[in-house]
Amino acid sequence: MNAATLQVLNNWSSDYKEASVSGALGFYPEPGEYPCILENIKLTTGTFRGKNPVEFEIDANVVTFTLRLTEDPGSASEPRAFDTEGIVIPIRPSDIPDAAKNQVQRAQIQVQNLKRCLAVVLGGSENLTDDPAADLMRAIEACQNETIGVQVLCERRDGTYRETRLLRRL
Repeated sequence: MNAATLQVLNNWSSDYKEASVSGALGFYPEPGEYPCILENIKLTTGTFRGKNPVEFEIDANVVTFTLRLTEDPGSASEPRAFDTEGIVIPIRPSDIPDAAKNQVQRAQIQVQNLKRCLAVVLGGSENLTDDPAADLMRAIEACQNETIGVQVLCERRDGTYRETRLLRRL
């Protein structure tokens, strides 16, 4: 894992510390709750886009979770896996244009989503630190070293947008 990529998460340390834990990519389950195995956590680079009130694109980190259903009556062979939608966090919050500062709240919601997911993976909010990069690395290591069962809620909005919430560790 690139240390510089992890370091940029620390640009969001204060939002991460304050964040609440509540809260067209191939196969995706029908809406509902499912027990799953967390197979992988990926950290990649991507783009944080905004349209309102001004259009912009800035560099971002994207965290994606790969989950495998534990039971999958729709599959003739082994249960199918799917990726969550990416949690997209701007690398430099200051790059959000002044005319689009309302997009900062959207980025803060992404930080909350990351913290909520990491709390599930790491066994509860009491196991989190104030360092998002360290928590992400611990979650990636846990995923590589143990089988982590999670209950997830899969939802669709407008028939296309999908949202996956990690509800609790099993």
